[in-house]
Amino acid sequence: MRLHLITLLVASLCATAAAFSADKAAEKFTVIAGGGTAIDGGPATGVKLNQPFCFHVMPDGSAWLAEQDGNRVRRYGADGTLVTVVGTGEKGASGVPGPGTKALLNGPHHLLPLPDGRVLIADTYGRRTLQLDPKTGVVKLFAGTGETGYSGDGGPADQAKTSDAYSLALSKDQKTVFIADIQNRRVRAVDLTTGIIRTAVGNGGKTAPKDGEKADQCSLVDPRSVAVDGDGRLWILERNGHCLRVVDLDGTIKTVVNTSGQKGNSGDGGDARQATMNGPKDLFIDRDGAVLIADCENHVIRRFDPKSGIITRIAGTGKKGTGTPGLPLETALDRPHGVHVGPDGALYISDSSNHRVLKLVR
Repeated sequence: MRLHLITLLVASLCATAAAFSADKAAEKFTVIAGGGTAIDGGPATGVKLNQPFCFHVMPDGSAWLAEQDGNRVRRYGADGTLVTVVGTGEKGASGVPGPGTKALLNGPHHLLPLPDGRVLIADTYGRRTLQLDPKTGVVKLFAGTGETGYSGDGGPADQAKTSDAYSLALSKDQKTVFIADIQNRRVRAVDLTTGIIRTAVGNGGKTAPKDGEKADQCSLVDPRSVAVDGDGRLWILERNGHCLRVVDLDGTIKTVVNTSGQKGNSGDGGDARQATMNGPKDLFIDRDGAVLIADCENHVIRRFDPKSGIITRIAGTGKKGTGTPGLPLETALDRPHGVHVGPDGALYISDSSNHRVLKLVR
């Protein structure tokens, strides 16, 4: 009798787990920003966006949004409203230092909130990284002068030259900001205590590095996005290199996704080193340590598991499309440039050429 009851209990638990898994699998993407005609100040779903590239969620449920062709940085409220904080919508590189609402931006690609409350803005085509003080609304230079070039290592970051800063990441100890300085084919690093800039990865050469090379001596194809994981490793996504690389704790670099560097859309479910990608644009470290990749020109989001070395598609059909979002693998995307996981584990996608931000509760 006791054995029979245990059997029934196990069967019940299994059925509950299966139902839970089925419910999870049935969860669908929803549009949380974009798709409307309004400029600002109301519900985010009523606002017209122009190439949203980055959506960074804060612990209180609010978020920061970088709009590349819209040349704005917006604040997404926990109540679902959207307000412009930096930029007028006009392309330019003026008004800094000064009020964010009067400053002109030129193709902002990425954002990085800092522990002290400042928000860094990769003003890509403005050839600079800005810092916003949300309390005062004032923006000023953080790194780069606005002039294209490569100079300034060992000196103040706001007097150095950078070229097209695309992505920003914070070190594990929260003392250093990494900048993907793509046209200089380097990853730069700024010390938050001293404000001094240096080159962390890359020597300026435009070739794929060899596995095991020292990161500060190797070449890079074009570092498009950077992220730091919970162990302190630096991940580098290369756009035209179509690959993912990692700088290990010993300072050496290796390629972990697409060692061939060939453009393509293959390898899901298998060894990531044999997989191909097509113009990947962004990466984010998930809560379990997996690396999420916005494989932009393949119109998909992929997941790389560093433990198993396996890569899988987790969102998108692999074909450019629009329409009502639904189940993750059935939702058509159009050149997604941003992927992010919120503090609650929800997945966010900047579905750039569909001019919207999607959310998936997981």
